[in-house]
Amino acid sequence: MNSATSSTQRRDVRSDIMDAAERVFAACGFAGATTRAIADEGSVNLGLIHYHFSSKEALFEQVIARRSAQVNGHRHRLLTDVLSAPSKVTPERIFEALVRPTIEMSNAHDGAGQSYSRIIVQIASGADERSIQLTAENFNGIAREFIEALHTHVPGLDRGNAVWAYMNAISVGMLMMARTGRVTDLSDGLCREDETEESIERVVRYLAAGTRALATGG
Repeated sequence: MNSATSSTQRRDVRSDIMDAAERVFAACGFAGATTRAIADEGSVNLGLIHYHFSSKEALFEQVIARRSAQVNGHRHRLLTDVLSAPSKVTPERIFEALVRPTIEMSNAHDGAGQSYSRIIVQIASGADERSIQLTAENFNGIAREFIEALHTHVPGLDRGNAVWAYMNAISVGMLMMARTGRVTDLSDGLCREDETEESIERVVRYLAAGTRALATGG
């Protein structure tokens, strides 16, 4: 077996392990997940998890970092496009750049986005040291980009309220990512979480209106 083939196989095994771990962590949480369950889910030898990731903690961190990088890359590209025409920047366009990647991912039919979404909701709402650290490491950078965009482009919005506007958006975004079905239940079927474009449009309008109220002191 040549080195190129061996390298390709290693990458495939790592990906399979992370996919399986994502599903197990989503279903059981970090504390409830075991490397044995992950190995069984991914149909791999338990030793391969320790070989490639050394520990459950390291595997958890890489599972989060993998898709967080994808989401944040998508957010950054959308925000860059919005800001490329300063005269056309609105709160609506900024918030769409923020929430579209996660709502689209959570509504993806392959199920992977839903697993990631459940994990992110768990850590973003967690008060334990690990959750706080992982949230900061994976999301503080992109958060500051959006806070700065809101501060700069929403007339009358000071930095403090720009931070609150961002945090309000993340709170609503986590509800949309959780996909609990409650909105459908409470609306007696009138509203559906899997209606991606309708969900984005409603969330964006709500967040933009609230941010303008903060800017004007309303």
